[in-house]
Amino acid sequence: MKFIKRNEKIDYLKAIGIISIVIGHAMNTDIFYSPTVEYIRRFVYVYHITVFFFVSGLLYQKQLFPSRFIYKIFKKNYRKYFCVIMGSIILYPIWYYCNIIDIENIGSIIKRLILSVLFMPSGFFTGALWFIPLFVISLSLYCILDCKIHNSILKGMMLFQFGIVGMFLSYIKQNIKLLMIICNCCYLDKALIMLPIIYVGYLVRNAKLNGIIERITKLGMFPIYGGCIIILNFITGLQIEIAKDLYYGYVWFYPMTFLGILFCISLSSLLKSGRRCSHIMQEIGSRSFEIMAFHFMAFKATDFILAKTIYRNYDNIKSVVKYFPISFSDFRWLYIICGIGISYSVSKLCDCIKGKISSF
Repeated sequence: MKFIKRNEKIDYLKAIGIISIVIGHAMNTDIFYSPTVEYIRRFVYVYHITVFFFVSGLLYQKQLFPSRFIYKIFKKNYRKYFCVIMGSIILYPIWYYCNIIDIENIGSIIKRLILSVLFMPSGFFTGALWFIPLFVISLSLYCILDCKIHNSILKGMMLFQFGIVGMFLSYIKQNIKLLMIICNCCYLDKALIMLPIIYVGYLVRNAKLNGIIERITKLGMFPIYGGCIIILNFITGLQIEIAKDLYYGYVWFYPMTFLGILFCISLSSLLKSGRRCSHIMQEIGSRSFEIMAFHFMAFKATDFILAKTIYRNYDNIKSVVKYFPISFSDFRWLYIICGIGISYSVSKLCDCIKGKISSF
């Protein structure tokens, strides 16, 4: 599998990643627990976030001026992030009218605005956007280190050491208040942990691992990797959930992460073989940011529709519809479809409106 044409292979991986994120959130078991659902959630959580950092490594080009690269990536991501955050806050009256959230005072909304401006996502139903500042910080750190360390072997060793330092910080921050504040504000521990994953993606992009990856991710290999993930999850009882600092017991985080990425690459090879399927996956992958940004809002729109139709006579419906991320566990499949479909449609509509405005 050669990673050359971004409009094909890159978007396949991004599509697998974002679909898995939506599935993982729809399979949330904090309120509605089911062992089967929990196994599905733990499966996709192995790779659903980290595959995006692997992709960023595939796309990374060596930089002569890291400050320009950092500014460019910050500007690109912050602009889209801020628009989504502001949109979610502007829609507050609708959320309240639909009984999806409780009333908030002006001070609380202003606090949300201030935190969001500081790159700490605090809009309504925009929790998935915590990934964006982490992504920007991780890639910025990688760019700086890449420019400072020129020997590839030394660079790889240093980046994996930084990853281990990140895990150590994640482990001890619970007992050090200042460190906890720093890590929570700028995702320092998580950003360091992501550096080796970006580096491996970069190695594959530059053909240093391309031949090996191509041989071990041939068409039809994904059931083997998927089976290994299922068995290991079952045997160990461990899980990966980066937002909650769960790293598969720390020691096994990188092996499990790369096993998950191999699963994604193998699966993308299969999807590529179907013409119609490959087109859909490319479309979804090209709008991964928008789906990540809007899918929680799509979940709540689904909640509202279900509450007004199928569950209109349900006892205590006004309280149930405020559950997060989903309110009706019998329709997890519908949340997945709507989380992707509605988010994609809103994204296309925004592009259409933007095009109309720019044409004037």
